[in-house]
Amino acid sequence: MRCPECKTKVPDHLSLCPVCGEMVQDTRPMRGQRSKKADETQPMNVVDPTVEAADSQERGTIWRRVLIVLLVIVGGIAILVLSIGLGGYSGLYQGEEDRRQARVVEANDHYLKGETLLAQDQYKLAIAEFEYALELDPNLAKARQRIDEVIAQRYLAGLQLLDAGQYESAITEFEYILLIDPDHVFAKQAIEEAEARIAARPTPTPEINPEQIVQDLYQKAQDLYAAGEWADAAATLTQLRAFDPTFEPQAIEDMLFTSLYNAGMELLAEDRFEEGIFYLDQAIALRPDDPSSEEAKWERNLAKMYMDAMSYWGDWEESIDRFGQIYAIAPNYKDVYQRLYQAHVAYGDQWYDMEEMCPAQEQYDIALQFYDNAEVREKRDAAEQVCLVATPAPIVMQAADVITLTELPRGYGVGRLAYPAYNDTTGNYDVYVLSTDRRIVRWATAADQPCWMWSRGALGYRDQSSGILLLTSEAAAPQQLRAGGGMAWPTFSPDGGRMAYAAQDASGVWWVYIVPTDGSAEPQAHAKGKWPTWAKNGWLAWTGCDDSGVCGIFIDNPDDDQLPINLSGSTNDIALGWHPDGGSLIYMADHTGNWEIFRVYTDRRFVQLTDDPSSDGLPVWSPDGSKIAFVSNRSGEWGVYLMESDGKDPHIILELGPDMPNWSSQRLSWGP
Repeated sequence: MRCPECKTKVPDHLSLCPVCGEMVQDTRPMRGQRSKKADETQPMNVVDPTVEAADSQERGTIWRRVLIVLLVIVGGIAILVLSIGLGGYSGLYQGEEDRRQARVVEANDHYLKGETLLAQDQYKLAIAEFEYALELDPNLAKARQRIDEVIAQRYLAGLQLLDAGQYESAITEFEYILLIDPDHVFAKQAIEEAEARIAARPTPTPEINPEQIVQDLYQKAQDLYAAGEWADAAATLTQLRAFDPTFEPQAIEDMLFTSLYNAGMELLAEDRFEEGIFYLDQAIALRPDDPSSEEAKWERNLAKMYMDAMSYWGDWEESIDRFGQIYAIAPNYKDVYQRLYQAHVAYGDQWYDMEEMCPAQEQYDIALQFYDNAEVREKRDAAEQVCLVATPAPIVMQAADVITLTELPRGYGVGRLAYPAYNDTTGNYDVYVLSTDRRIVRWATAADQPCWMWSRGALGYRDQSSGILLLTSEAAAPQQLRAGGGMAWPTFSPDGGRMAYAAQDASGVWWVYIVPTDGSAEPQAHAKGKWPTWAKNGWLAWTGCDDSGVCGIFIDNPDDDQLPINLSGSTNDIALGWHPDGGSLIYMADHTGNWEIFRVYTDRRFVQLTDDPSSDGLPVWSPDGSKIAFVSNRSGEWGVYLMESDGKDPHIILELGPDMPNWSSQRLSWGP
């Protein structure tokens, strides 16, 4: 329509003229009446685009507001659900941890009950307590150790009864062992032997008097003995002892011991290990203090170790460990040399197939020390090429006060490692500390044998001119703890209140001394020895010899009146380091012809951790017990190396240079 005033075209939906403002709605001309058909086909109204945009914008705003509200609601619900879930998980975890702690406490209570019962010779009840303690806490190693000790004692008692001809009583002992350990092969064999002897037991008849039986058995035993039929001779002599213990007791015992010993040795030579061990066990039980029993024990233990090692054949890592232990003490025993070579090659192949070339190269290197095989050397060279590309260069030590690294050495991620580095310019050692802040700081000059005082985070060391000093921080002035020369290897009690060290007396004998750290009292001689090291649990370890001539590693609680415990047998078991849990030590020894690193548990189990023709030594645990740092010259020059706690993945992290005078008297220390 048009405005009646200004004739401007006005849209149908407006009542006023947009130009002059004249009312137009009432002045529209009347339209004719439409037909029904016209009503059905009404044209679409034309909508102003600006108005449509405004409506659309308003609708979008509303939807955005609705969406925001929905998101807030959903987010709130999610946070609520997450909070409830985390709270529930935390509660469950804390509850489970509380229950675990309660089981640990209860397990220890049952272990103590077992110890009490064992002291009263009630070993069956004691075993029951130890087994229940292990059910509550499978990690309670001392309970398992006690069970093994009781089994060994009952086995020995059964053998003594067997040799005495008390077969039924012996069977009772062996059957009890099988109740505890159904896989005890020697107890099974002993029962079979006892039953065979019962079946062959001579019985007097009216026609044959007892004296005649004794004479016949004795003659038969002599004939078998002279013919070297040792097993049959032993069986006949045992029957004779059982039938008449008073007949020529000394002569019968002599013949029986020799027969048992020789039968065992012959069977071992034929690789019939279980039978051979059984006969040697009988000989040892018959005369535990006889000089020949020492050799019998040695051969018996080697055979048992070989049996155990063979049971792991195919598990190359474990095979290397088991055969390596035998090789360390008896390198020429049977085919141990060849077995160890084959295991290293197979373990290298296993790593090679997994495309882990650095550990593969390491295994091939060790194998080539046994035999120079062209095929193995080719695989070793191929592995080395890949490994060189993947391995970062070690840190080269410099005579500087502070070195800042771009990154930490591979595998190093906890605590502070203190170590000595030889200074060619001064001709003395300096003590450096590698920290997780990527700094290497020289803490002391003309100093060596560092040792952390864990309770204070301070570092003790030997000043090569004035005695033993202590630094509370890298910038602090040193505090003199003990003046004078000749002192070595300072170590601190867990609370830092006492210090132990070693020094020689006027006759040149090394002694371990203990003194208050603050110098409030004079040092007290604790034991003959050197290389003292204090554990976090308060036990002190050292290497030395006692008054009876027993030598090796000793451990002792210096706060009780019990005698020290001997763990090893050589004065060359040195550079001791306690595991953080106090259950074992690492040390260096030269039993294999060069210095290697070993681990000994407080129950006298040994594990060799390194096997390299170079010198490996001065081991130390990381504060969390997951890594071991040590010194080696396996690259041709000295360096600090890092490996896993089981000896895997040894690799250099610090180069110390070509010179390390009197290196075996040095020490590393790794503190928090």
